[in-house]
Amino acid sequence: MKQDRCRQKETGDKERRFEKLRRKAEALVDEKSTEELSASLDDVKELIHQLTVFQIELELQNDELVSAQSRLEASRNKYIRLYDFAPIAYFTFDEDGLISESNLAGAGLLAMDRCSLTNKPFITYLHSDSQKTFYSHRQSVFRDGVQQTCLLTLRLRNGEERIVRMNSVLVDDPYCAERLDSVTGPSQARLASSSCRFMLSAVEDITDLKRTEELLNQAKLASEKANEAKSEFMARMSHELRTPLNGILGLTQVVIDSELESEQETNLRMVKDSAVELLSIVNDILDVSKVEMGVLTLKKQEFSLRALVEDSFFTFENATQAKGLDYNLSIAPDMDDEFVGDPLRIKQVLTNLISNAVKFTPQGSVSISVSRDERLNKCARELVHFTVSDTGIGIPDDLVANIFERFYQVDGSFTRSFEGTGLGLAIAKSLVEMMDGVIEVRSTQDEGSVFTVTLPLSTAADAAAKKALAAEREKPAPENEEPAAEEAEAKEEPTAPSLPPLTVLLAEDNAVNQAFAQLILRREGHEVVTVGNGKDALEVLSRQTFDVVLMDVRMPGMDGVEATKRIRSGEACVLDSEIPIVAMTAHTSIEDRELFLSVGMDCYVSKPMNWEQILEAMAEAMQVRGRCPRT
Repeated sequence: MKQDRCRQKETGDKERRFEKLRRKAEALVDEKSTEELSASLDDVKELIHQLTVFQIELELQNDELVSAQSRLEASRNKYIRLYDFAPIAYFTFDEDGLISESNLAGAGLLAMDRCSLTNKPFITYLHSDSQKTFYSHRQSVFRDGVQQTCLLTLRLRNGEERIVRMNSVLVDDPYCAERLDSVTGPSQARLASSSCRFMLSAVEDITDLKRTEELLNQAKLASEKANEAKSEFMARMSHELRTPLNGILGLTQVVIDSELESEQETNLRMVKDSAVELLSIVNDILDVSKVEMGVLTLKKQEFSLRALVEDSFFTFENATQAKGLDYNLSIAPDMDDEFVGDPLRIKQVLTNLISNAVKFTPQGSVSISVSRDERLNKCARELVHFTVSDTGIGIPDDLVANIFERFYQVDGSFTRSFEGTGLGLAIAKSLVEMMDGVIEVRSTQDEGSVFTVTLPLSTAADAAAKKALAAEREKPAPENEEPAAEEAEAKEEPTAPSLPPLTVLLAEDNAVNQAFAQLILRREGHEVVTVGNGKDALEVLSRQTFDVVLMDVRMPGMDGVEATKRIRSGEACVLDSEIPIVAMTAHTSIEDRELFLSVGMDCYVSKPMNWEQILEAMAEAMQVRGRCPRT
């Protein structure tokens, strides 16, 4: 603005000088002006000199104007080329939505000749669903004067549809009013001031992006459905595998408890051991699947660290004695004992490491030590180190990095000396990482290995831990999962509750499990009525009263969940809608347990189950319903 004012002042000065020189020249040639004609020759020379200087200035100014015009034209051409060859389509619109101008990309987007677009309504190139959107967009830009964005669908002459994103701003032409004022006068210029504004729009073709997003959404939905299908498949496999194992283990134990010859008992115990080993493999496979699907969850509860470690240690005492190994346990004296975490999963990791150490150590020693780190982790939790060392066969240096991979075995040949699935360490690593811990290994071939697990654990005395524990206690207790065969063996033998004779309805479709449950219940003096599905269970319950129902969850026709819903709602017209119900299931996730409890089941027992678990579950269900067993 300051430069403009300076130029205007210089122009005014030159005009005044030119006017003064003009009057002097006219006076010299005007015969009537005697006063001016009396000027001396010096005055004429001075006038001629001034005219010459003024002419030179005019010529210099003209050269500057020509140069400035040339630069302006070059700059204009530059920006016109940038505008024309921009990869994004640009359009200018008047307030009526007519196309004032477009660049080459704009003409290409509409598949039209550039010249033919001028003064054409843009809505003629829009899908009918987008015409109202463009109208609102245009009105908003001209009314509010702020940048606006909208999505539109173009419909081209060939019938193709393209999705575009339009970003528009309002642009004012600063010289438009002056041009209108010089041509039409001030009043008409004010009336026509609206023609001095236009909408500049950048239009980006996002059809491919939208299609990609749609494909990604479809892929996401397909992946979610696949995960759901996989989860359902694993739940079904869990049921289908655990159900026959339940029959094998249960009936085998029943026969072992009877009068047998020594050879028969030995053979049956080998059958049971094989079934337990098979159960361990099933549990490993199911755990790997849960980790892959992200559905394996951790519990929070108080536990005794010393009891957990000692329980894991003594599980393998007989095995180490049989191999003649030195077996040692060391727990640092400064260790706290009460912690908050998932003892089941910690024990699963520790048991797996000890099992491998015993298995791969033909002679020498196996040692377990537990210590604490003086440092605290970033969450102010105590760092606990679990170390399992052995003098076994060790691991070759080039294979150490692979031992935590799923299904990987150091010796995978047909002549290998040690059996296994290659899943134990992979599961252990996944569990440790889920608990925010680290698992490390150092090994030398033919000398032994050292596995160290470091877990951040909160002590039960921590206020934060107690708060989290209180919140956790409000939730239903997590499922009784069976992480490994060794852990199953490590469990203390429960004492079966003493129950008076009861009338029990058994809803179970598997004939072997029916036989096992009937043997157990009748041996304890209970009366048993057996049905094979939920529909038959409802029919029997409508005619006869029972003390408790043992309800299998997965049955043909009507399953146990649906049957329980109808019992509790009164829809089935049973004689006792508050009858205690025990769920028998191979579904072991927290979500499944919450579902069972939400529909009205009082407790549940996980397959494979033993007779103590069945009797304990019956007693618990009756306590939940406030029922005292009849004597």
